[in-house]
This record gives sequence, C-alpha cells and structure tokens, in this order.
Amino acid sequence: MRARTYFAVLLACAIASPAFAGDLTIVSKTTSTGPMAKTGTSTMYMTTGKLLMQQDRSNVLVDVASGTITFMDPGKKQYWTMTKEDMEAMSKAVSAKMTDMQKDPRAAAMMQNMMGTLGPVKLETGTQTKTIAGYSCTQYTVTMGETAKMVYWTTTALQPPFSAEQLFNAETGMLRANPMFSRMSAMFDEMKKMKGVPLATSTTMSMGSMQIENSSEATEVKTSAIPASTFDIPKDFTKVESPMSKMLKQ
Repeated sequence: MRARTYFAVLLACAIASPAFAGDLTIVSKTTSTGPMAKTGTSTMYMTTGKLLMQQDRSNVLVDVASGTITFMDPGKKQYWTMTKEDMEAMSKAVSAKMTDMQKDPRAAAMMQNMMGTLGPVKLETGTQTKTIAGYSCTQYTVTMGETAKMVYWTTTALQPPFSAEQLFNAETGMLRANPMFSRMSAMFDEMKKMKGVPLATSTTMSMGSMQIENSSEATEVKTSAIPASTFDIPKDFTKVESPMSKMLKQ
C-alpha cells in the first residue's frame, strides 16, 4: 500500500513540467493511519539525474537515467539495489504466482478482497486554492471508484529537474512487479493532466474492511544546489541481498 502511494507521489512531482529547472528539495510532515499508523517527516531531493526520498525508517534512491533503485535501512545500516532486470524478473514471478492463485476460487476471492475493486479513474480540478510553504497551490482529486482517492495540492511556481517521462520510465519497472500496475496505469494517464509540483497529498485506500490513509504537506521548499554527496550511500552501510531476490529464489 505504501509503495503505491510513494510512487504515485514521485510521478506527480514530474508531471506537466515542459521545462526543466534546477535542484529542488521539499521537506514535508507525514501522517499515516492503519496497521502502521505514525507521524513523521520526509525529505525529497531532486537533481537532473537522481532523486532521493528520505523518511524516518527508510530511504529510497532513484537513478533516473538507468532506472536503478536503491533501498536503504538506516536502522540496520543496510542497503540493497534493484536493476531493471531484477524488477522484470520479479514482475514475471509475481504474475505467474497470481495466475496460479486465480485457479483456486478461495484464494482468488481472498486476493480480490485484499486488493479491492477499483472503479474507473476520474480526475477533477478543484476551485479552491491555498498557500503551502509560501506557494499558491491548486487542488486536484483523483478517484478510482470508491476504493481509492488521492488529493493533490500543486503549484506551478516550481519545476522539477527532470521530465515525467524520465521518472516514469525509471519507476515503472518496480511498479510492474506490483499486481496492481495494470489498473494503476489508467491513474497515471489521468495524473498527466495535472499541472505543477504537489506540495501536499492525501491518499485513502480501502482493502476489504481495512482503510488506510496517508498524507503529507510541505513545510519547507529549497531551490538551492544540492551537494552531490547527498546521494552517496553511507560508508558504514552494508550491502545485502534484496528481499525480493530472496523471494524469487524461494
């Protein structure tokens, strides 16, 4: 669930920006409900070639050009990297497993209950505006039936240093490993109609009887140059095998 929200936010940051800008740093307050309810902060660093999302318990580094994604666990001081090839292999394995599960009526019903039934995607532009971190923002709402609702407050006063297409190409490898990808692709098509960089988001997802909500709102925005060392993996971190690679072996 959190992964779907995370990648949707990343893609939204690059949407509808015809020209590239300089480095961009966005610090946000985050809140989530459900089994993993908590509050915290996140910082997103964006440069021409790289994007880093730092959160309280995990960091994600995206190489926009190669599509390589590195996950870091500050608590355990560990990291693992997934290439496009790794993600393609994971996608095939997940698809095969899903196909097998569909053959069992009980497993298929359970899976449907967990994932929910996503309706048609709809994008609405709000009439209200509000100021976030000093920037005037416009509201957009994306819904997928009654199962998913995402609200974005975006500003056209900022532009990310890469295009939506570049980021989408980097992220879709991971998304394809998610059985929800085919249904999420319609959501991305609608999101491409949005204008500006989101400074606040709220997402509500229903999975059977469980409802999870995630929200974030920028508290600080910086347009100054980001040091290259920001994207370095800490020297005291140990590289480990990806949990997804372990799953594939099993």
